[in-house]
Amino acid sequence: MLLADFGEPIGRNSSIKLQKDIYRLLAQIQIKSIQHIDNLLSMGCLDRRLEKLSTQIDVLFNDKNVLSQFKETETQKLQKLAPHLKKLCSQLAEYKIPQTLVHGDLHLGNVALHNNKYLIFDWTDSCISHPFFDMFPLFFIQNKNPFFSPLKSLRDEYLSQWKIYESKPRLLEAWKLAKPLCALHHAVTYQHITACLEPRAKQECNALPYFLRQLLKCKI
Repeated sequence: MLLADFGEPIGRNSSIKLQKDIYRLLAQIQIKSIQHIDNLLSMGCLDRRLEKLSTQIDVLFNDKNVLSQFKETETQKLQKLAPHLKKLCSQLAEYKIPQTLVHGDLHLGNVALHNNKYLIFDWTDSCISHPFFDMFPLFFIQNKNPFFSPLKSLRDEYLSQWKIYESKPRLLEAWKLAKPLCALHHAVTYQHITACLEPRAKQECNALPYFLRQLLKCKI
């Protein structure tokens, strides 16, 4: 299948300004998607809103295929976290930040620049969920490249778009609550992806343990 050229991927060594532009654009896309949520769900877009995520916690933490990839001590820690994670879902839902279209695999390799326009592509993991769950790179990935924007600067640029819904102090509160749930959300996504793979492919897909181990590192 041939598509029109949409340019070269931005890549992870992008300038601070460019990264801010991308996070601002993503927030604007998410906000514009709010009016289309019902249509997106009716067309089959996956529903991973907070109330749904809360019901998937026990399913994930009792999945034998998932737990087989962890030490017993890790499994016990995850299962002990379940009640608190459900509480976090309820707490995050209390903020006025609407749930939106979420890309699901946002990183700078999935953004291209062509004719001075950005294009975010590879929406195969997209769903309807909390918008902050697209912020995995800001929550968890530490980049030592000197040209990489400080995480706080990128976070503030992204959050500034959401001041139409909440004040900055409350946005920062929601940001803190969203961090462990972001890792949980990605783990649930990959539980679904892995379940649909052939046996050989299942062995090659090791993303799910990574996301759950990031969850275990969170200070909850």
